[in-house]
Amino acid sequence: MKKSVMLIMAAIAMLIMSCKGGSSSGEGTAEATDVPEYEKLDERAALVKIFEAVGGEEWSDYNKAGWCTDAPLNEWKNVKVNQEGKVEELFLSLSLKKPLPPEIQNFESLKKLHVSFDRSVANPVPANVFMMPSLEILIIQNTNSEEGAGIVIPETVNLPNLKNLSLLHVESDLHQLSQMPKLETLEVSSGPADIPDEIGTCTNLKTLIWYPGNANTKPLTAELKKLTSLEVIDICFNTTKEQGFDEKIPDFIWDFTNLKKLWLTNVAKNTGDLDGAKVAKLTKVENLKLSKDGITNIPEEFFALPALKYFSLEKNAIKGEIPASIGNSNLMSISLNDNPELGGKIPESMGKLQNLYSVSLGNTAIDQNIPASVKKLPKFESFSSRIF
Repeated sequence: MKKSVMLIMAAIAMLIMSCKGGSSSGEGTAEATDVPEYEKLDERAALVKIFEAVGGEEWSDYNKAGWCTDAPLNEWKNVKVNQEGKVEELFLSLSLKKPLPPEIQNFESLKKLHVSFDRSVANPVPANVFMMPSLEILIIQNTNSEEGAGIVIPETVNLPNLKNLSLLHVESDLHQLSQMPKLETLEVSSGPADIPDEIGTCTNLKTLIWYPGNANTKPLTAELKKLTSLEVIDICFNTTKEQGFDEKIPDFIWDFTNLKKLWLTNVAKNTGDLDGAKVAKLTKVENLKLSKDGITNIPEEFFALPALKYFSLEKNAIKGEIPASIGNSNLMSISLNDNPELGGKIPESMGKLQNLYSVSLGNTAIDQNIPASVKKLPKFESFSSRIF
């Protein structure tokens, strides 16, 4: 009997050990061995700990108003609490001069965390930041651009409710996106060159902004085509290095029929002629910029897009002339800069564009005589960029 009881007790002990590292949300239950231990504190004490750790004494009087006093937490500058008095938002966009401490994990109701760091700070956030299941918005601005000084994301994260993630200078390859099922906005600057395949799991994503600061090493992942809710795609690879990997803009780009903004810079070497039939599918796009992608034509289908207002094909290899059908569009801004083989005349039909306020045609072979119809446009004299 004793032996049986001991065996049962041992089994229970093993079961308890196997459950360690689980989250309060029931998701992300794998043990995060690379997350530092932190001191369990009440929220007031945790805020004081953060204030001391990041050098809060150096903040301006305006930004440290209320901090480390007996005042209610909602009277502490840049702290917002919910109806239960729990910290719900923490806005520390103050160029902090020291990293956040692990005690940030004490805020179990925190929905929004926005922090920015001084250029001198390396590895600014502990892994604990990525183990906060209540977070919905996470913005980390790390201006230290040195290699090895960026944001490091642990292998296992616990961000089941995260909707908005914005990172400046991240070291990780971001395969952890597969653990962020509710993500709607992703903005990465100075991060990994390539968009990871795991992005295909973020099926709620509406906004993708990717400015890695490095030349891409492989084509845009086809996993992107799974993100049918995308409304904004803005991808720009480093323009100082060899131009983009893809030989042409991938065909799946034209299948994002919910797009309102499409900016692709330096993602392709030799797109060649764009297929007008594919362009025509972007019926909701309002802002379109395809730059440094080796495009050689201007399909007339662009000017039939009902929502298009801002149009740029600058720094490509366009030949021929501007189609007269441009006058049938609803354009407010046009940029065709740096297409040396683009010639002909400015179409008279551009005089129909009553809302036009910006035209850029620098470094082209276009005739510099401006049609009278264009000069009569109501905003012509105040054009923000009139380069002919």
